[in-house]
Amino acid sequence: MKNIIIILTFLTAYSFSHAQIGLTYGYSSTAVGVGKVFPKFKSEVNTKPWNNFILRNGIFEIQFAEGNFTYGQVDDADYESDKGQLFSIGVIIPLHRFTLVQRKKYWSGIHVTPMFGVHYSTQVMGDVGQAGFNLAPGLSVQFPLGMIDLKLNNGFYFGNKEEMKKYRGGGYLFTPSIGIQLDGMFERLGGSSVSSGAFQTTWRVLESEEVEYDDDNTNFRLKTTRRNYSYRSASGKSSRKVQRAFWYLSGSYNKSRSSLLTGYDDKEKAVRLIPDGNGWGVSVGGRWRDFMIDAALERNSGFYALRDPKHISELEGFASTYPLVEGEFSALEIRGKIGFDIVSAIGQIVAKRQVRKLKNLDFPWVKFMRFNVGLSGGLGLPGKTNMLTPNGDQLLDDFFTANPEVERNELTDITKNNAAWTIGLFANWEMGPISLGWDWHGHQEFGWRTGVGIRYMIPLNQLKNL
Repeated sequence: MKNIIIILTFLTAYSFSHAQIGLTYGYSSTAVGVGKVFPKFKSEVNTKPWNNFILRNGIFEIQFAEGNFTYGQVDDADYESDKGQLFSIGVIIPLHRFTLVQRKKYWSGIHVTPMFGVHYSTQVMGDVGQAGFNLAPGLSVQFPLGMIDLKLNNGFYFGNKEEMKKYRGGGYLFTPSIGIQLDGMFERLGGSSVSSGAFQTTWRVLESEEVEYDDDNTNFRLKTTRRNYSYRSASGKSSRKVQRAFWYLSGSYNKSRSSLLTGYDDKEKAVRLIPDGNGWGVSVGGRWRDFMIDAALERNSGFYALRDPKHISELEGFASTYPLVEGEFSALEIRGKIGFDIVSAIGQIVAKRQVRKLKNLDFPWVKFMRFNVGLSGGLGLPGKTNMLTPNGDQLLDDFFTANPEVERNELTDITKNNAAWTIGLFANWEMGPISLGWDWHGHQEFGWRTGVGIRYMIPLNQLKNL
């Protein structure tokens, strides 16, 4: 949760800024992709390379890596088998002075540039975590539509956590990494300024201030204050960095990251953890000004299924004997989404002058950087339910055998999920064709799911301009 708050704060703040700082021609400044990290733990730790997610915009970068590990031998008293995570957020600065190969044209050739990163970093092993910073010298090899980044991550972690020392031996962890990323095409879609018409603005300037006091021989009391103002104005032509509105075709990858808080009664609650799962999707949609609309075919995993007898009329009177079992399943879904850029909505209040500039544009536009929120809905076709409760199938069989008057249907039995309409909420942070999103949706009689995902949108109506 802490990392999610840091990411959202970072993305929201950065969405107000469109700076691509200190970058030279030929270097692609936005990208999203995946890769592998190779943490160098002590010999007692057995692990394979961890999966890594990378998001970069300008000099700003987010990385999140995850993998399984074991500690010690199975027969040892301190044997451990769990999941580890590495998270970092910060800057990655290209060292253009030392560029080895420079691309002359955007769609041809390669570009090879050394870089250096500085990040806030956290490491988690099981249920133990530690924070610090990461220094990452590296090399970016860029080619049309993509790039490969090689880094030598050096993590320095603070705090007296003896539990972490058994994995690293100290506060330092060396983690080489490799990442393959898709180009966000800022230089083609959002890197050029467009005229947003003439502007004229007026502001007030305080020239002088006169203050009078009453004197009653005991103290001074403020009587009046007079302020003298002058007014100044300026005019000229303004410009903005935006891209043209677009409609798109995309592919997506998502991962269920679910834990659902459910209540057994008003006083007792428990967190149910759902295994991670992978999913995919294809979609079409559009982006116009501050609005978005999507239509997608998706295969989503990690739906959480539970039947609480308190809310099911068929089980009235059986709450004390009904087995409260849980399960999860995947579903094929047809879904629609509609939303708007919440940063622009805030800008209507705090940056009215910039909003007026956008309204002067004489073509359909959309901002390169967007932070959308909205509603979703669709039809879900569920797959087979996998029980999370040990012997859950047998517990249900025993209950319905002992109570033949209770009908076994999709309301009373989580193994009998039927197709259902689903509703939900979503948020996604977008830069050009790249989208990073959070999604929560489902139905009370179907199941619920929370997930995160990445999507790459091909702007079909802009292909001729690329």
